Amino acid sequence: MRIVGYTYAAEVHCVECTRRDADCGVLVRKPPLLLDTDQHGIALDLFDREGNPVRPIFSTDERFGDRCCDCRDTI
Repeated sequence: MRIVGYTYAAEVHCVECTRRDADCGVLVRKPPLLLDTDQHGIALDLFDREGNPVRPIFSTDERFGDRCCDCRDTI
């Protein structure tokens, strides 16, 4: 299955905006730290500011077709 976006902070985000948030520290990694990343190079142990895990949206999910809450691109 192909990852097309992510959910965190009670919103939907595209791959590019999620990568930016991870790189800028908006999303944080919490122990136990994992060495693996997903197909987009995004760490599998990311959490949002509320402490909720970042969850992938797959091309087969019902959220597919939503818009990114940051850049408004279609997921």
